Amino acid sequence: MKGEQRSGRSYFRDDLFFIDDMQYYMYNDGDAWHTVDKYSFLSPIENKRDGLLYMASEEMPLMGKMEYPSEFMLGSGVCVGDTVLYQPELNSTFYLGEQKLYRLMDAHITVKL
Repeated sequence: MKGEQRSGRSYFRDDLFFIDDMQYYMYNDGDAWHTVDKYSFLSPIENKRDGLLYMASEEMPLMGKMEYPSEFMLGSGVCVGDTVLYQPELNSTFYLGEQKLYRLMDAHITVKL
């Protein structure tokens, strides 16, 4: 990237920013990560070789392990560690440190296995 580095329109001063509610999806309170509003975060499940069959994808398609459920998901009986299915092409990829996560709206999580 070329040019002078500048902060965006949300910058206030030092390390302070003013952001809208829809500009963040998780926050850390010092002890744990929490989701915001109607979003949950899943980790992909590794695709395993099954006998002679070999799957082209390294991850199980449209399936994930619940890592950070929203309050709605917790109230619906979906807990951390549950395997869930979701609708295609509606996930966004995020990294929390080295951990790959998919952000999904709760309405796009369809089945708890």
